[in-house]
Amino acid sequence: DSWSLLVDKLQTLPISSKVARDFLRLLTHSATPVEMDKLGRTRLPDNLAKLAGIEKDVVFAGSLTRVEVWSKDRYHKYFEGLENQEGEIESALAELGI
Repeated sequence: DSWSLLVDKLQTLPISSKVARDFLRLLTHSATPVEMDKLGRTRLPDNLAKLAGIEKDVVFAGSLTRVEVWSKDRYHKYFEGLENQEGEIESALAELGI
């Protein structure tokens, strides 16, 4: 499955790369499996809602093979901040072989 493919790729990242270490920590720190009910619904665990700053309005954002759940305010602020970091992101991805 796609998660296994991602894990395989992540395991090849150089431990000497601070960006890679930080990314792995962020990715795995709060990963939580959830179950769907008969109607295809799931409940966002309280600890993840708190971590994401979700109190009311949410954004469901498609991200290749997954769906991300964001606080509406944090989602918009995040992308505003990315606009000023395009060069840094390009460099970091090149270092990771992407």
